[in-house]
Amino acid sequence: QDDMAWRVWTMAGLLFLCLAGILVWFYWWLGIRRERGEVRELKDLYATMSRQRCLLDTVLRAMHSALALVDGEGRIVYANTEFARLARCQGDVLHLMQVRHLPDYLARSLERHVEFVWRTGTEFSDQEDMLVEGKLVHLNVQCLPFAAEDGASGTVVVVYRDITAHVEAEQRLATMLRQTVEAFTHAVEAVDPYLKGQSGLTGELAYHLAAWLGKDDPALESTLRTAASLSQVGMIRLPHELLTKAGPLTPEERLLMEKHVDYAVEALRGIDFGLPVLQTIEQMHERMDGSGYPRKLQGEAICLQARILAVANTFCALMRPRSYRRRHDEPAALAILRERPFKYDQQVVDALAAFLQSAQGKEFVRILQQ
Repeated sequence: QDDMAWRVWTMAGLLFLCLAGILVWFYWWLGIRRERGEVRELKDLYATMSRQRCLLDTVLRAMHSALALVDGEGRIVYANTEFARLARCQGDVLHLMQVRHLPDYLARSLERHVEFVWRTGTEFSDQEDMLVEGKLVHLNVQCLPFAAEDGASGTVVVVYRDITAHVEAEQRLATMLRQTVEAFTHAVEAVDPYLKGQSGLTGELAYHLAAWLGKDDPALESTLRTAASLSQVGMIRLPHELLTKAGPLTPEERLLMEKHVDYAVEALRGIDFGLPVLQTIEQMHERMDGSGYPRKLQGEAICLQARILAVANTFCALMRPRSYRRRHDEPAALAILRERPFKYDQQVVDALAAFLQSAQGKEFVRILQQ
């Protein structure tokens, strides 16, 4: 019995050891498998991040815009190839360089923009002209804060986009447009000597009236001056004897004279001014009481630019002689502009009266009457 018991215990012990060994081996196998899986996942994640970083670096290097990241201590923590080219430095030299050590033209710009973003915590966009090694470069600047994942302040992203070609193209277009306007104006003045200087003076007076009305807007000024310069271009298609007739016009001749507005709009319709120039030319001979031409518009249906030009053009015309009448003096011209029923916007007429009392207005009248 003792021998049997010893055998049973021995077999039980061996069986226990076998089971324990199997369990240990199984646990080890599962652990190794899990660790291998985690290692594989980490390797895949690292490979993916490496590919993404490589792709991002490639994209940033290939950007036509100059990009830099500036940290809270004013150091450049990243700069792409275009930024290095703008800074006239090697890319590796820029890493952790203080902004103040950049070339002056770039350091001043970068410090100002970054300081604004740090102070306000908002995005910033601006257009800046920069003199780079004696060459004027036009840049669009965009800055925005870039926070860390925990919400703490991180870096400021600054992007400089070179828009020099675009700006120069716009300048060339503006020059061509101005030359076209001048050519049309000279052509009109050659047809009727009494119109010499009329367009320029009308545009100048319209600009002052807009300013006295509190409409100090570059787009409005450009519209008024351009429309004034081109408003008489339709006169080229009218008979010369009609323009220089000494006596009053017959009803038929007046109807023919009024066609100059349609002729002007027809001649200018294909030009893209980017401003309501055609609308202003078409409406500047309309009157507040509906007695004008060519559409018989009334009141607020006439755009503000046209209402301003109507007063300016009429006043300049009244103050200068024509083939069929002498010129009016200042009080007589204002009285005509105030006749009832009102044909002209009285707010604009009031602005004219106030302007004429100023030193600038008196000088304008002196030039007008030369």
